[in-house]
Order: sequence, then C-alpha cells, then structure tokens
Amino acid sequence: MFPIPATFALATHDGRTRTDLICPPLDFGHPTRTDFAGARWRLELTAQAKAPGAFAITVTATVEQGMARAIAAGLRWEDSGWSPANYVLIPGAVYAGNRFPALRRPYPPHIRDLGQRADRPILDIGDIPRLSFEPGRSHLDQTSLDAAVPGLGVYFPSGHQAFLLLTPQTSAHGAYGIEVIENADRTRAGILLLTPGFIHPLPDDSDSEPGIGKLSAVHLHPENSHPADLATGDAITLTFEFHTFACADVHELFARLFANRTALFPATTLPAPEVMPFSAAWDLMQAKHNTSNWHEGQGLYQIGLPWAPGQFTQFWQNGWVGGGSTAFAMAQEGDATAQIRADRNLDFILTRGVSRLGLFKAIMSETGAWKGDGHEGWDEPWCLVRRQGDTLCFVLRQLLLRRERRQTVPSSWEAAARRAAAALCEVWEREGEFGFQLNCDTGRIEIRGSTSGALIPGALVLAAQYFNEPRFLAIARAAAAHYRDHDLAWGVTTGGPGDAVQAPDGESIFSLVESFILLHEHTREAGWREAARHACHQAASWSISYPYRFPPASALGTLGIDARGALLANAQNKCGVPGICTLSGQGILRTFRATGDLRLLDLLRDIAHALPQYLSRADRPIPARLNWGNSLTHLPPGWICERVNITPSWPEALGEQSAYSCWCEVALMLTWCDLPGVYAQPDTGLIRALDHVQAAWTDDSRRTLRLTNPTPFPARVRVMFETAEMAREQALPINYAAGLPVVDVAAGETKELIAKTLRS
Repeated sequence: MFPIPATFALATHDGRTRTDLICPPLDFGHPTRTDFAGARWRLELTAQAKAPGAFAITVTATVEQGMARAIAAGLRWEDSGWSPANYVLIPGAVYAGNRFPALRRPYPPHIRDLGQRADRPILDIGDIPRLSFEPGRSHLDQTSLDAAVPGLGVYFPSGHQAFLLLTPQTSAHGAYGIEVIENADRTRAGILLLTPGFIHPLPDDSDSEPGIGKLSAVHLHPENSHPADLATGDAITLTFEFHTFACADVHELFARLFANRTALFPATTLPAPEVMPFSAAWDLMQAKHNTSNWHEGQGLYQIGLPWAPGQFTQFWQNGWVGGGSTAFAMAQEGDATAQIRADRNLDFILTRGVSRLGLFKAIMSETGAWKGDGHEGWDEPWCLVRRQGDTLCFVLRQLLLRRERRQTVPSSWEAAARRAAAALCEVWEREGEFGFQLNCDTGRIEIRGSTSGALIPGALVLAAQYFNEPRFLAIARAAAAHYRDHDLAWGVTTGGPGDAVQAPDGESIFSLVESFILLHEHTREAGWREAARHACHQAASWSISYPYRFPPASALGTLGIDARGALLANAQNKCGVPGICTLSGQGILRTFRATGDLRLLDLLRDIAHALPQYLSRADRPIPARLNWGNSLTHLPPGWICERVNITPSWPEALGEQSAYSCWCEVALMLTWCDLPGVYAQPDTGLIRALDHVQAAWTDDSRRTLRLTNPTPFPARVRVMFETAEMAREQALPINYAAGLPVVDVAAGETKELIAKTLRS
C-alpha cells in the first residue's frame, strides 16, 4: 500500500516545540500498543481500497489508560533512498520542495542576481517554507491549511513512481501537519503526517514579529492549532487518501492531483452561493471606477485608490494588477462615458507609457513621475517582465475590438503596438529569454530566469494576427516552447507577482494557459493543446478546492463565503485571493473546448462563480477589520479586497478583510467581458452555469433552455450555444464574448429559450 516503509508516530510538545517523537511499528491488520507520555496507547490503521493503488485510510490513536498532554499523532514514512531530485508538492504552497536559494529580507523583497538562467533551476526566494538549497538543516513544515488542495505529492524520477496523500481541511483536533525532514546529505528523509498539525518554532528563532516572508515567526499566529490533551478513552483520528502510481513525469503527478482535487470533500457537489449576477456586478464596478478610479488629469483609470500620501504604486502600473485591462473592459462593455475614457487610457499607454525603445514602462505616480521595479531603486527603469505581455495583450485586444466594430484606429496607436511587439522580439533574439527584470530603456535583461513573460507568447500571437507579421508568430512559438520545455516540465512557474521575488506563484501558470491555447487555436498544432492541458492541471493546484470553514465570527464566515475557486497567491504571500491576477480565465474555457475535458469547465466555473461573493455592496457591506492604515470600517460599494485568508501561516486573521480596492475588481469585470454566463451543448446535453443563475433543459429533446435568476438583482446573461464538434474544431476570436447573445432575466424570474435562437 505504501511505497516506502511506514510506522505510527506520537509526539509531545512544549508549547508548539516538539520535545519527543516515537515511531511504534505498524503491523497492517493488527493494533499496536505502546507506552508514551504517561499513557498506554492503542494504535490502529484501517484501509479500504477505492481503486487500483488508491486507499481510504483511517488511523486512530487511543489512550487506553492514563493522561497524555500536548500530543500529536499520526504516521511517519522513512525513505532511505531519498534524493534531492525528488519533486515535492503541496498544492498552492510548495513546488519542487521550494528548494531554492533563500534569504530573509524586508517586504517587499528586492531581487538578488544569483546567476539565474532560463535553463537552470535556480531562483531567488524569501524566507518561506522549503527544503533547503543550502547545506545543513532541511525541514519542510506545513499544514493542511496551507494548501489549496490539502495534501502532499512526491514524484520519484529515478523510479518513475509517485504518491499523492490527500487530507480533509482538519481533523477533530485541528489541522493536519505535513512535514518532510531530510538528513544532512539528503540521502534519507522522514515524512510526517500528524494531527493536530501546526507550524513549529525554528531552532534559531529570534524573531517575535510576524510578517510576510518571515518563516521564523509563523508559529506565533494565534489561530495555529495546539497539541491535544487526552484522557483515558480519548482518541485522535486521522482520515486521508493515499494514491501510489507509476508516474513518467511531473505532468502525470499534476494530472492525478487534478483528477482527485475534490475527492475528500462531498460538499463540493453542492451549488456555490448565488449572490449577484456578473452583469449586476459589472454595473456596480463600472459606476465605482467612473466615479473613483478615473483620473481626469492623467487620462487613465487608476489601478487602486491610495489612502496615504506617496502611495504611487496605487496610481498606475502597466500590466500585472490591472493597468490596461480596465481600459479594455470599459471599451468593450462600458457606457458612452466609459468608452471615451477607455480610448484616452489606451492613448496614455501608447504615448506616455512606453520607453524610447518601445517597451512598456513600469509604475507612474499621480504627478506623472515614472518609477521602476528593480532592486537598484525605484528610479531605475527596470520593469517586471510580465508587464510587457500583460499590457501588449490588452492593448491589442482593444485595437482588435475597434477593428471588429469598424471604428477608426489611429495609425500612431498601431505603430506603438507594433513597435512594442518588435522590441520584445529583439529581446528574445538577442537574449534567448525574456527574463525576470528587463531594462525598458535599453532592452537589457537585468535579472534572468522565471516565467514572468508567460503571457508574451500569447500577446505576440495577437500581434501576428493583427499585423499579419510572421516574425511575431515565430518568436511566440520559440518562447512558448521554452516555457513548455523548462518551466512547465519542471513544475515550477515564477515571476508573476513582483513582490514575491521568484517564489513559485499561481499567476504565471494561468498566463501560460492563455499563451499555449492561443497558439493551438492559431496553428491547430496538437502539441500546444497538450501544453495548455498540462498548464491547466498545474493552474488548478492553486485553486482552493473545497468549501473552507471560516471562523464563524470572521467577516467571511459571517457572510457565508464559499472559498471554492479562490486562488492561493504564491508560496511567499500565503493568502488566498479572489480571481486570477489579472485575467478572466478564458484560456481555460478554450482548453476545455479543445480537449472536451469537462473538469476544466468546472474549474473555470469555480473561479468565475466565486468572484461576486467578495464584492462589497450597499446592502451587504463587507467588514474591514485588517488595519492597513485605512480608517474605513467597511469596504465601500464596488470594492473587492485581495484577501481570502485560510492559513495561519499568513500574518493576518483568518477570514478577515481590509478596506482596499484593487485588481480583483478588474478580474470580475473581465469575467463579465470574456465568459459566457451559461454554456450549453444541445447534442451532448452539457450545461454549465458559470454566472449566478440556474440553467437546465426543459426536456430530453434539448431544444429549450430554462434560465432562472435566484438573486435579488436583474441579470443580463451571456449564453454560448454550440455542438461538441464546433467546440473541438472552431477557434474563438479573442473578443468572442462581445458577440454572444445576451438574455435579460429579472430578479426571481424564470425564462425559457428555444435553443435555435441562441445562434443569433
């Protein structure tokens, strides 16, 4: 059943510091008795086969006599043939063991030049949970609350084997602890699964102030579990699934995880909350952005709302956190005022937002002063590489939208967009990669490595389409092939969030999905479809897979928020976030259409459907109890905060929010712009409601669709109707959703539609 030897495990503690650990033998089918911590114990394991190589396991540690204090119980596996080449995965928290050069430093951490290269697995990370890259102590210490899908996966490349261990959110005594402890020369490793599980103090702990990227203080979080006290007759019980299987590569590990990401959570079959249709959310956010985010003097939609002097990062940024994508959304769906402003915003990007080389700049303050991303100082023209792909992608989408609407496109805009695409091609041709930090004035890569440019291939596909330029497509192919053969195959994507240096992140992988599937649709080459499918599997590992139980008195607990579909940000910033930063996820829909894998559509539904829950409204204000310096006690209407806190490894209260307006609003705006509210295939009977409506066929003929709006808000529902063959064979235009039929459904109304009418 287990690929490596297993024993029971019992541990005692002083506070959260482990003081003793014993590992009584495990004899399958027979209980083990032992004396430990002043008590007589009965230890049992039962296993039920679920499928070949998959077992549902229960471990029970019962005190038969005595009193035991400060206890955790579970199992220990000992691998005497361990290798640092083994791939260790905790979904949403640990990728390749997070085994990279690490340094504790203030937040936001400045990147170090460690000789990173695109073809070498060396990344600069902060003080985050990890197996050690350096000699000495190597102890990965996490809990089930750190994971988007609670559990641990290990791929053994030498034997082409893997196992996947999946746990519930918690046991009756608290979280599950997941530890990997290596010996000094990395030839042996112990793997522990214990409950209650919690983060342990480090041996050299001298930091008493929790903070971002400060591993030493994590154990101080007041909501961490505590060891258990047990009297005679009391027991600690663990339940989990264990999968062992032949595994050719990292892709197969992620595929197995994807197939089982909801296996332990029956509640995932229940409908997610239906609180507000996408269109009603759009109306609220459009009004908020036109009232609060529009800056008349600079002619742009601010990416955030500063609450203190000098917060220039909250004014304008090209790419990453919404700069450029807001303008596109307003151009497609906005009212007359918003569309005029979207044009002005685009003009700003293509005139004042580009360097003399044609590359996009980084950050601008309200005064018009441009700042950089680099560790040499804000005034250096260094730029997080993802800004190039993000900005170019949405610039081209806005230009394509004007072309599709037969609107005039100023030649200066086209020239600037073409120049930006050409400048990126020149970087690739000269450097052989896009890197992590790029000097936008010189085109020189200042810090190499990472997946920061993940959306650049997709943007270049759009540029190739718009300008009919083969060079752009050739570079898109070359860059995407590099990301496929290195980052995706390695199982580590990085460089999306600039404030996490090069920690594994859940932003860059979603950008890879977009690039791969756009290449597939443009070239019809099957290899890009497979790359997109693999990327979707990895992306899903960052998505919270179950209805997390928030503390009942917390803001999100009080509101009944369902955390399914929220995403863990990255391995450093261990908070959950609403939505993809900053995309709608339409690449997942495109990949579903190309592969026919319904689970991908369900993943997209989780992500999209979750978003309106986090939108503060006048009738449902969200409390703001996290103090970031803003005096507001609630989020105003139209605001979304980038917090879905589920782990005490993050230095904030579970389930609480701050008065903070950010990119998550743009992710919801793009959701309305890019996705169907209802997707239907009459030939197969498939229906999925992504929006906050209910949809079903009226009878087996599948000619009539019944839509019900259970919310108190009127809905405009985009409906996408096609056959399975159309899905497989017909590529979608990048702005396809703008042409989908829209059905008005009043609050509480049920409406029936003849399927044929959905073609119009």
